[in-house]
Amino acid sequence: MQSYIEQNTSAYDEIAVLFSSTREYIWKDIKPLKRFATKGNRILDIGCGNGRLYQLFEDLSIEFTGIDISQNLIQIAKEKYPEARFTVGDMRVLPFDDASFDIAYSIAAVHHLPPEGQQEVLNEVACVLVPGGLFVMTNWNFLGRWTKKRIEKGRYLIGDMPDHIIANFISGDKKTDAPRHYWNITPEQMTTMAGKAGFVVVKQYYSKNGEEEGVKEGDNLISVLRKT
Repeated sequence: MQSYIEQNTSAYDEIAVLFSSTREYIWKDIKPLKRFATKGNRILDIGCGNGRLYQLFEDLSIEFTGIDISQNLIQIAKEKYPEARFTVGDMRVLPFDDASFDIAYSIAAVHHLPPEGQQEVLNEVACVLVPGGLFVMTNWNFLGRWTKKRIEKGRYLIGDMPDHIIANFISGDKKTDAPRHYWNITPEQMTTMAGKAGFVVVKQYYSKNGEEEGVKEGDNLISVLRKT
């Protein structure tokens, strides 16, 4: 697993500026997730990238902390959102005190780890959340038409297992040679991992442009977990 993490880290450090330029605003799939946060919350953004999720809560007077493994993306986040707090770190080993956050978000990040790493993340998040705290995630749906088309076209490659995808970052006519690794997560897998970490599933569904969809049409799996 460590080699995959190192490759992902290197890839995001390499493409940080281009990647950030494609994530300047809040996408439709993310906007409905604001409803789980409330005024004054201490919010943790896991795999925060360039920090754009902060925009979602600017009117809620929250305390916002972001963590990402890419030093270059964290530097961009600090420059863009100086009023928030950002730190470089591994989401499997969160450098925060127990019960120090009311809610955690992770937008398209946990899927960068194989199943054993995903479980480690959920275990860690359970520690840093207060009892009753929420963990809100989006993860790519690799069982949908969108991904299958890219596999057929050779833009995505199958890794050492059927649920392991390797993809270089492409934006318009700009292509990179920085491989990033992903692992599909099904609702059933998420439910099992959540239970092991001390969470219950509040809501789980596939989404496309902010609307609930079936597995074939959905781009992302949305998972909302509550710490018991």
